[in-house]
Amino acid sequence: MKIKERSLLCESQHQRSDKKYFILLFFVSVLLYSAVIFKVKTILWGDSLYYYAYTKSMVIDHDIDFKNEAYRISDGFPNEPEVSEVTGKVINKFSPGTSIFWIPGFVLGHAASSILEAVDIIKNIDGYNFVTQYVVAVSAICFSTLGLFFSYKTIKLFFDRKTALLITLFLYLTTQMFYYTSIDPLNSHSSSFMLSSLFLYLLAFFSKTRNLSWQKMITFGFIGGAMVLVRNQDIVLLVPASLYFLTKNGGILNREGLMEMINRMILFWGSIFLILSIQMFITLDLYGIVGSPYIIGGEKLSWFKPDFIRVLFSFENGLFTFAPIIIISLIGLLLASNNVSKSQQQAVLFRHLSLISIFAFLLQLYVVASWGREIIGGPYGSRMFISILPYLSLGLALVIKRYKNHRNFKWATFIGLALLFANNLAQTAIMLIRF
Repeated sequence: MKIKERSLLCESQHQRSDKKYFILLFFVSVLLYSAVIFKVKTILWGDSLYYYAYTKSMVIDHDIDFKNEAYRISDGFPNEPEVSEVTGKVINKFSPGTSIFWIPGFVLGHAASSILEAVDIIKNIDGYNFVTQYVVAVSAICFSTLGLFFSYKTIKLFFDRKTALLITLFLYLTTQMFYYTSIDPLNSHSSSFMLSSLFLYLLAFFSKTRNLSWQKMITFGFIGGAMVLVRNQDIVLLVPASLYFLTKNGGILNREGLMEMINRMILFWGSIFLILSIQMFITLDLYGIVGSPYIIGGEKLSWFKPDFIRVLFSFENGLFTFAPIIIISLIGLLLASNNVSKSQQQAVLFRHLSLISIFAFLLQLYVVASWGREIIGGPYGSRMFISILPYLSLGLALVIKRYKNHRNFKWATFIGLALLFANNLAQTAIMLIRF
């Protein structure tokens, strides 16, 4: 009994210590971001102006009407505002999920601005002043940090804490997460990464029990719905999870299991569409019809001509070019059938999660490769794959575990981390110079 108590105490101390690392990572990211905006002299640019317009309009104007935001001289829409012929309203094709997550930061920043205005430190508190924008950006950095923390917790369910911490460091420094955490956090990617990491963690944590209760299925549905509300394409990540829910405990092999399976799907997808009804309402209000704003706006998906080569290997935004570590991660997922985890039950669960991760990656790849060529993959290392990074980190963890006892492991890890981070910085610098 004393040994067990000592083990639990040691584990508790490690958890408190590990949280300090993520708090430190958060403050380092805030410091780096502050240095960036000091250099570029602006906080909002590009897509962030569209997301921010939602937040400001909802909080200050109490509506979803962008005529007060779209035509601003300095912080207006970067492209010529478009007006719906049906509703007469300025349209905004970007999903509202990110903007909803920014509301707490916006409210806090606006409250701080109001106090500063009362003592004559600042004058403009229309929602676009520096203080409000900066607090919103810091809240987005917090989302990225939470995403890294949930990824760490997921890996720690199957591997030791040192491996989990190392994988987290690789995720931050050698993938798109560095740019979208410490340089340009005011985008949808911090929110989508956090939600995806949380979804995967709960999927792994809840699956350790035999039954998935109705409360758990609703929880999965709400988080999954939020993921899709932030980035519509992330609905493909929910397909492998649905198949897993269908087959868990042999759900389709007997009548009782079949009814349980049907109930799971109703609760899961019902909760998802309950959250998505927010976007349906907003799209109807802005466009006068229900549908994808991207498709309504004329963007196309070339399902029969996906451009895999450019998405994966182009110098401009290739996924493997920008983050070669993902290749190693995929190899690790393919090797997961030979994984020996802490227990046989966990080994089986890890194999299931690996299959889910591979399937999710392939679906995401197909969607991105089929998207319009002008935005294919997005800049800065195919940013549209950020929500899949928590899944891919499982494969990297398995590779690290296999080779961590090799005599040259420490040197190889250090050199690999340095080279991959240098590649990340170099390509990011090129993109910043170009855009």
